[in-house]
Amino acid sequence: MRYYCEACTNFYCEKCCIREDYYENENCAEGEKERPVCFCTNCKNEIEKAEKDLRDAMATEEFEVLHKVLSKILSDKRDICIKLQKQAERLHLKLEKELDIRNFINSVAHVDNYKTILKSVKTLELKQEKAESLGVNLDPALIQNINECIFRLNAERNLRFEMDNTDIMKSTDESIQSLQDLITVANEKTVEDCYMKQANELSGKMRGNLDSRNIYAMLEAYP
Repeated sequence: MRYYCEACTNFYCEKCCIREDYYENENCAEGEKERPVCFCTNCKNEIEKAEKDLRDAMATEEFEVLHKVLSKILSDKRDICIKLQKQAERLHLKLEKELDIRNFINSVAHVDNYKTILKSVKTLELKQEKAESLGVNLDPALIQNINECIFRLNAERNLRFEMDNTDIMKSTDESIQSLQDLITVANEKTVEDCYMKQANELSGKMRGNLDSRNIYAMLEAYP
């Protein structure tokens, strides 16, 4: 009797084949394998190696590593355990989305034009929403990084907007306090030092201008 290998589509003798049951789909209960399969020993060895490589790649939780291994398995059409494949695909999606978000956060570590910040905040929020809509459970540490990035960007945008629209010659106690409040928030949200320095220098100039004008007004009023 000759046996048909479902992987390489060749026929072999009984001694050169392995017959077993596979899971029909990922939703099958543990142990309920209802799909009979037959592989030649060479193909079976290749399948087992592919499954081991995939498990090892998943254990690294590194996107590039998993992507390389999973892509080859899918390209080679290896008939691996469907439960393992789906687990790998879900992890692949999770790592892909998390990497994309991390790369975006890194890309806005410095923003030349503050007028693009609100768009960047919206983009980051949409990336998070998209990942979660696909069923991805983002790492709690990454969610914290997302929130911190959004808070920082908003604080930086508000500070730089205020600086850009401040007229030193029209400084008042209220405008100086308004800028100082934004400086305090920006400092708490770890806005870049270069902008903190510029803001503090501006605040000092505003105070100096207001004091000078007050002194001049007092001298003008002196009989």
